[in-house]
Amino acid sequence: METDELDVVLKAMRSPPVDAEKVIRELGISYKSLPLSEDVSGYIEHDNGHFTIAVNDRDSPQLQRFVAAHELGHYLWHREILADFGDPVRHVDSTLGDYSKDNPTEPFAEDHETRADRFAIEFLMSGAVVTSSYDPDTDNVDEVAKLFAVSSDVMKTRLRMLDLRGDEQNFQHGEAAG
Repeated sequence: METDELDVVLKAMRSPPVDAEKVIRELGISYKSLPLSEDVSGYIEHDNGHFTIAVNDRDSPQLQRFVAAHELGHYLWHREILADFGDPVRHVDSTLGDYSKDNPTEPFAEDHETRADRFAIEFLMSGAVVTSSYDPDTDNVDEVAKLFAVSSDVMKTRLRMLDLRGDEQNFQHGEAAG
């Protein structure tokens, strides 16, 4: 990740909710919200040096933000893989239910998917801001989830990752998309 890209990402993470679409556009990536089939949550595409991120406009706003952040993670960490794979290349992601287990990873490997999911969680829910917003005495998960514009289940996953709530479970690709 380049320094100027890192600056854009870190600036966006300071105050929730993070506007993933704005960050994507600031980085010069095309962003589309399209009616995709029910088994597709979004994709990242590389064509002749240009990247496009698309999300399924039929999904909830929370899921669209997560998918956009996941695809941004692919761009920031894995764009060379896409660029080297050929032109044009589109990597499609399915993050819900039974579809996610059959998600084709090509040209990525499963660890690339997990890294993109982790990036999305950390990008949308900065550890420092979550920690300062969450009160373990009142277990204000719903309140903090609303602040970050994510579902309560996603916030619970983030709180487990930060060891702020319950035991951390093994993180699997697609777990935090809901």
